[in-house]
Amino acid sequence: MIPASLPSSVLADFFDAFRLARSGVQYRRFEERLHRLLSFSLSLILRTPGGVSRLNMRPLQRAYTPRDGVEARRLLALETHSQLSLLPSDVKRYGILLDPVFHEYLRNNPVALPLALMRRFHNRPLYWDAASYLLYRCWSSRAPCVIPWKIVRRQLASVDQLDRRLALSLNRVADEIRADYPDFPVRVKPGSHDLVVAPFRPPREHFRV
Repeated sequence: MIPASLPSSVLADFFDAFRLARSGVQYRRFEERLHRLLSFSLSLILRTPGGVSRLNMRPLQRAYTPRDGVEARRLLALETHSQLSLLPSDVKRYGILLDPVFHEYLRNNPVALPLALMRRFHNRPLYWDAASYLLYRCWSSRAPCVIPWKIVRRQLASVDQLDRRLALSLNRVADEIRADYPDFPVRVKPGSHDLVVAPFRPPREHFRV
């Protein structure tokens, strides 16, 4: 449920978090992106020791931008899903309802992206993809390791098709992450382009709920 027009007060928290100017252009851009996300579908193939399974999900089931607390409470009173609804505790702003399968997948496979890095890459989607991938690799790593370039290439084909340029982009993203986290342990090896990673998780206090 999305109103035909989005009142500026509804998105104040979001715009403040990402330090965006509260302009008509930014509000329209937010609304257009939200509509695209609501139509987005996702398929995951999971290969585990127990076998192969496929998950088909529509990550965002619904989004709503209530104009005031009365409307928000009315909407929530109609909800019967026992899963995540991203709303402040005073229930007077806005929220999204996640696909139950997608929500369970996120809870079982968490990789947190700090707000500082979301601000840094929010307007550069390819670098955002690369940053998410590097953080995932560090998050899931239990010891220092080397990831062969052919695996990196297969998993990041959408970022860049040229090996040299992709390697350069990954090193640049890692350097930018080190601007906030100097000990971020990622680099691309010269020549082979293999990715060197080690366990790393940003401090808990750097996350905003």
